[in-house]
Amino acid sequence: NSHWGSQLLFFGIHNMFGVEGLIFTSTVVNTLAFGLLFFLAARRVGLAIPSVLFIPFSFLLLDRTWIRPEMFGNLFYALLLVTLFSKRVRKLLKWFFPLIALAWINLHITAVLGVFTMFIILVQDSISEYSENSANQKVSRIRNSDNRTFRESDSLMLRVFRVFRINVLILFLIL
Repeated sequence: NSHWGSQLLFFGIHNMFGVEGLIFTSTVVNTLAFGLLFFLAARRVGLAIPSVLFIPFSFLLLDRTWIRPEMFGNLFYALLLVTLFSKRVRKLLKWFFPLIALAWINLHITAVLGVFTMFIILVQDSISEYSENSANQKVSRIRNSDNRTFRESDSLMLRVFRVFRINVLILFLIL
């Protein structure tokens, strides 16, 4: 059963708070997921377009009022989309990818997409770090024609390897 964690969580909430607790949990989780996506869109294109697009999506959301494990997948995927498009959030959140994956895998099967997205984010970080360091290395070669360039490129390669190694370690912890 791929969503046993959700069933256990729903059982506990129902035992403690009844149906009202389940409805409240569903409302909070779905609002957080939609709010994260709304916040991401508003930061990227302004407030007008996401506000107008809210109207048709609100009718779709009204039909999705069932208390189902997929709501956790929606929340985690919204969190990953914010991570994908925000470098500041990514620097902090990528260290928690293994914990997010562990929770997500036990809450809903959409974790397969989540782990793939985490992989894309970490590969993107490795590539961008490598390209930034390569550009810095070329600039330092132009400025310095003595032996310092060689030492700088050595430290540059060590930094690139360190970032790559950390991202691979995070990936192995996820899988």
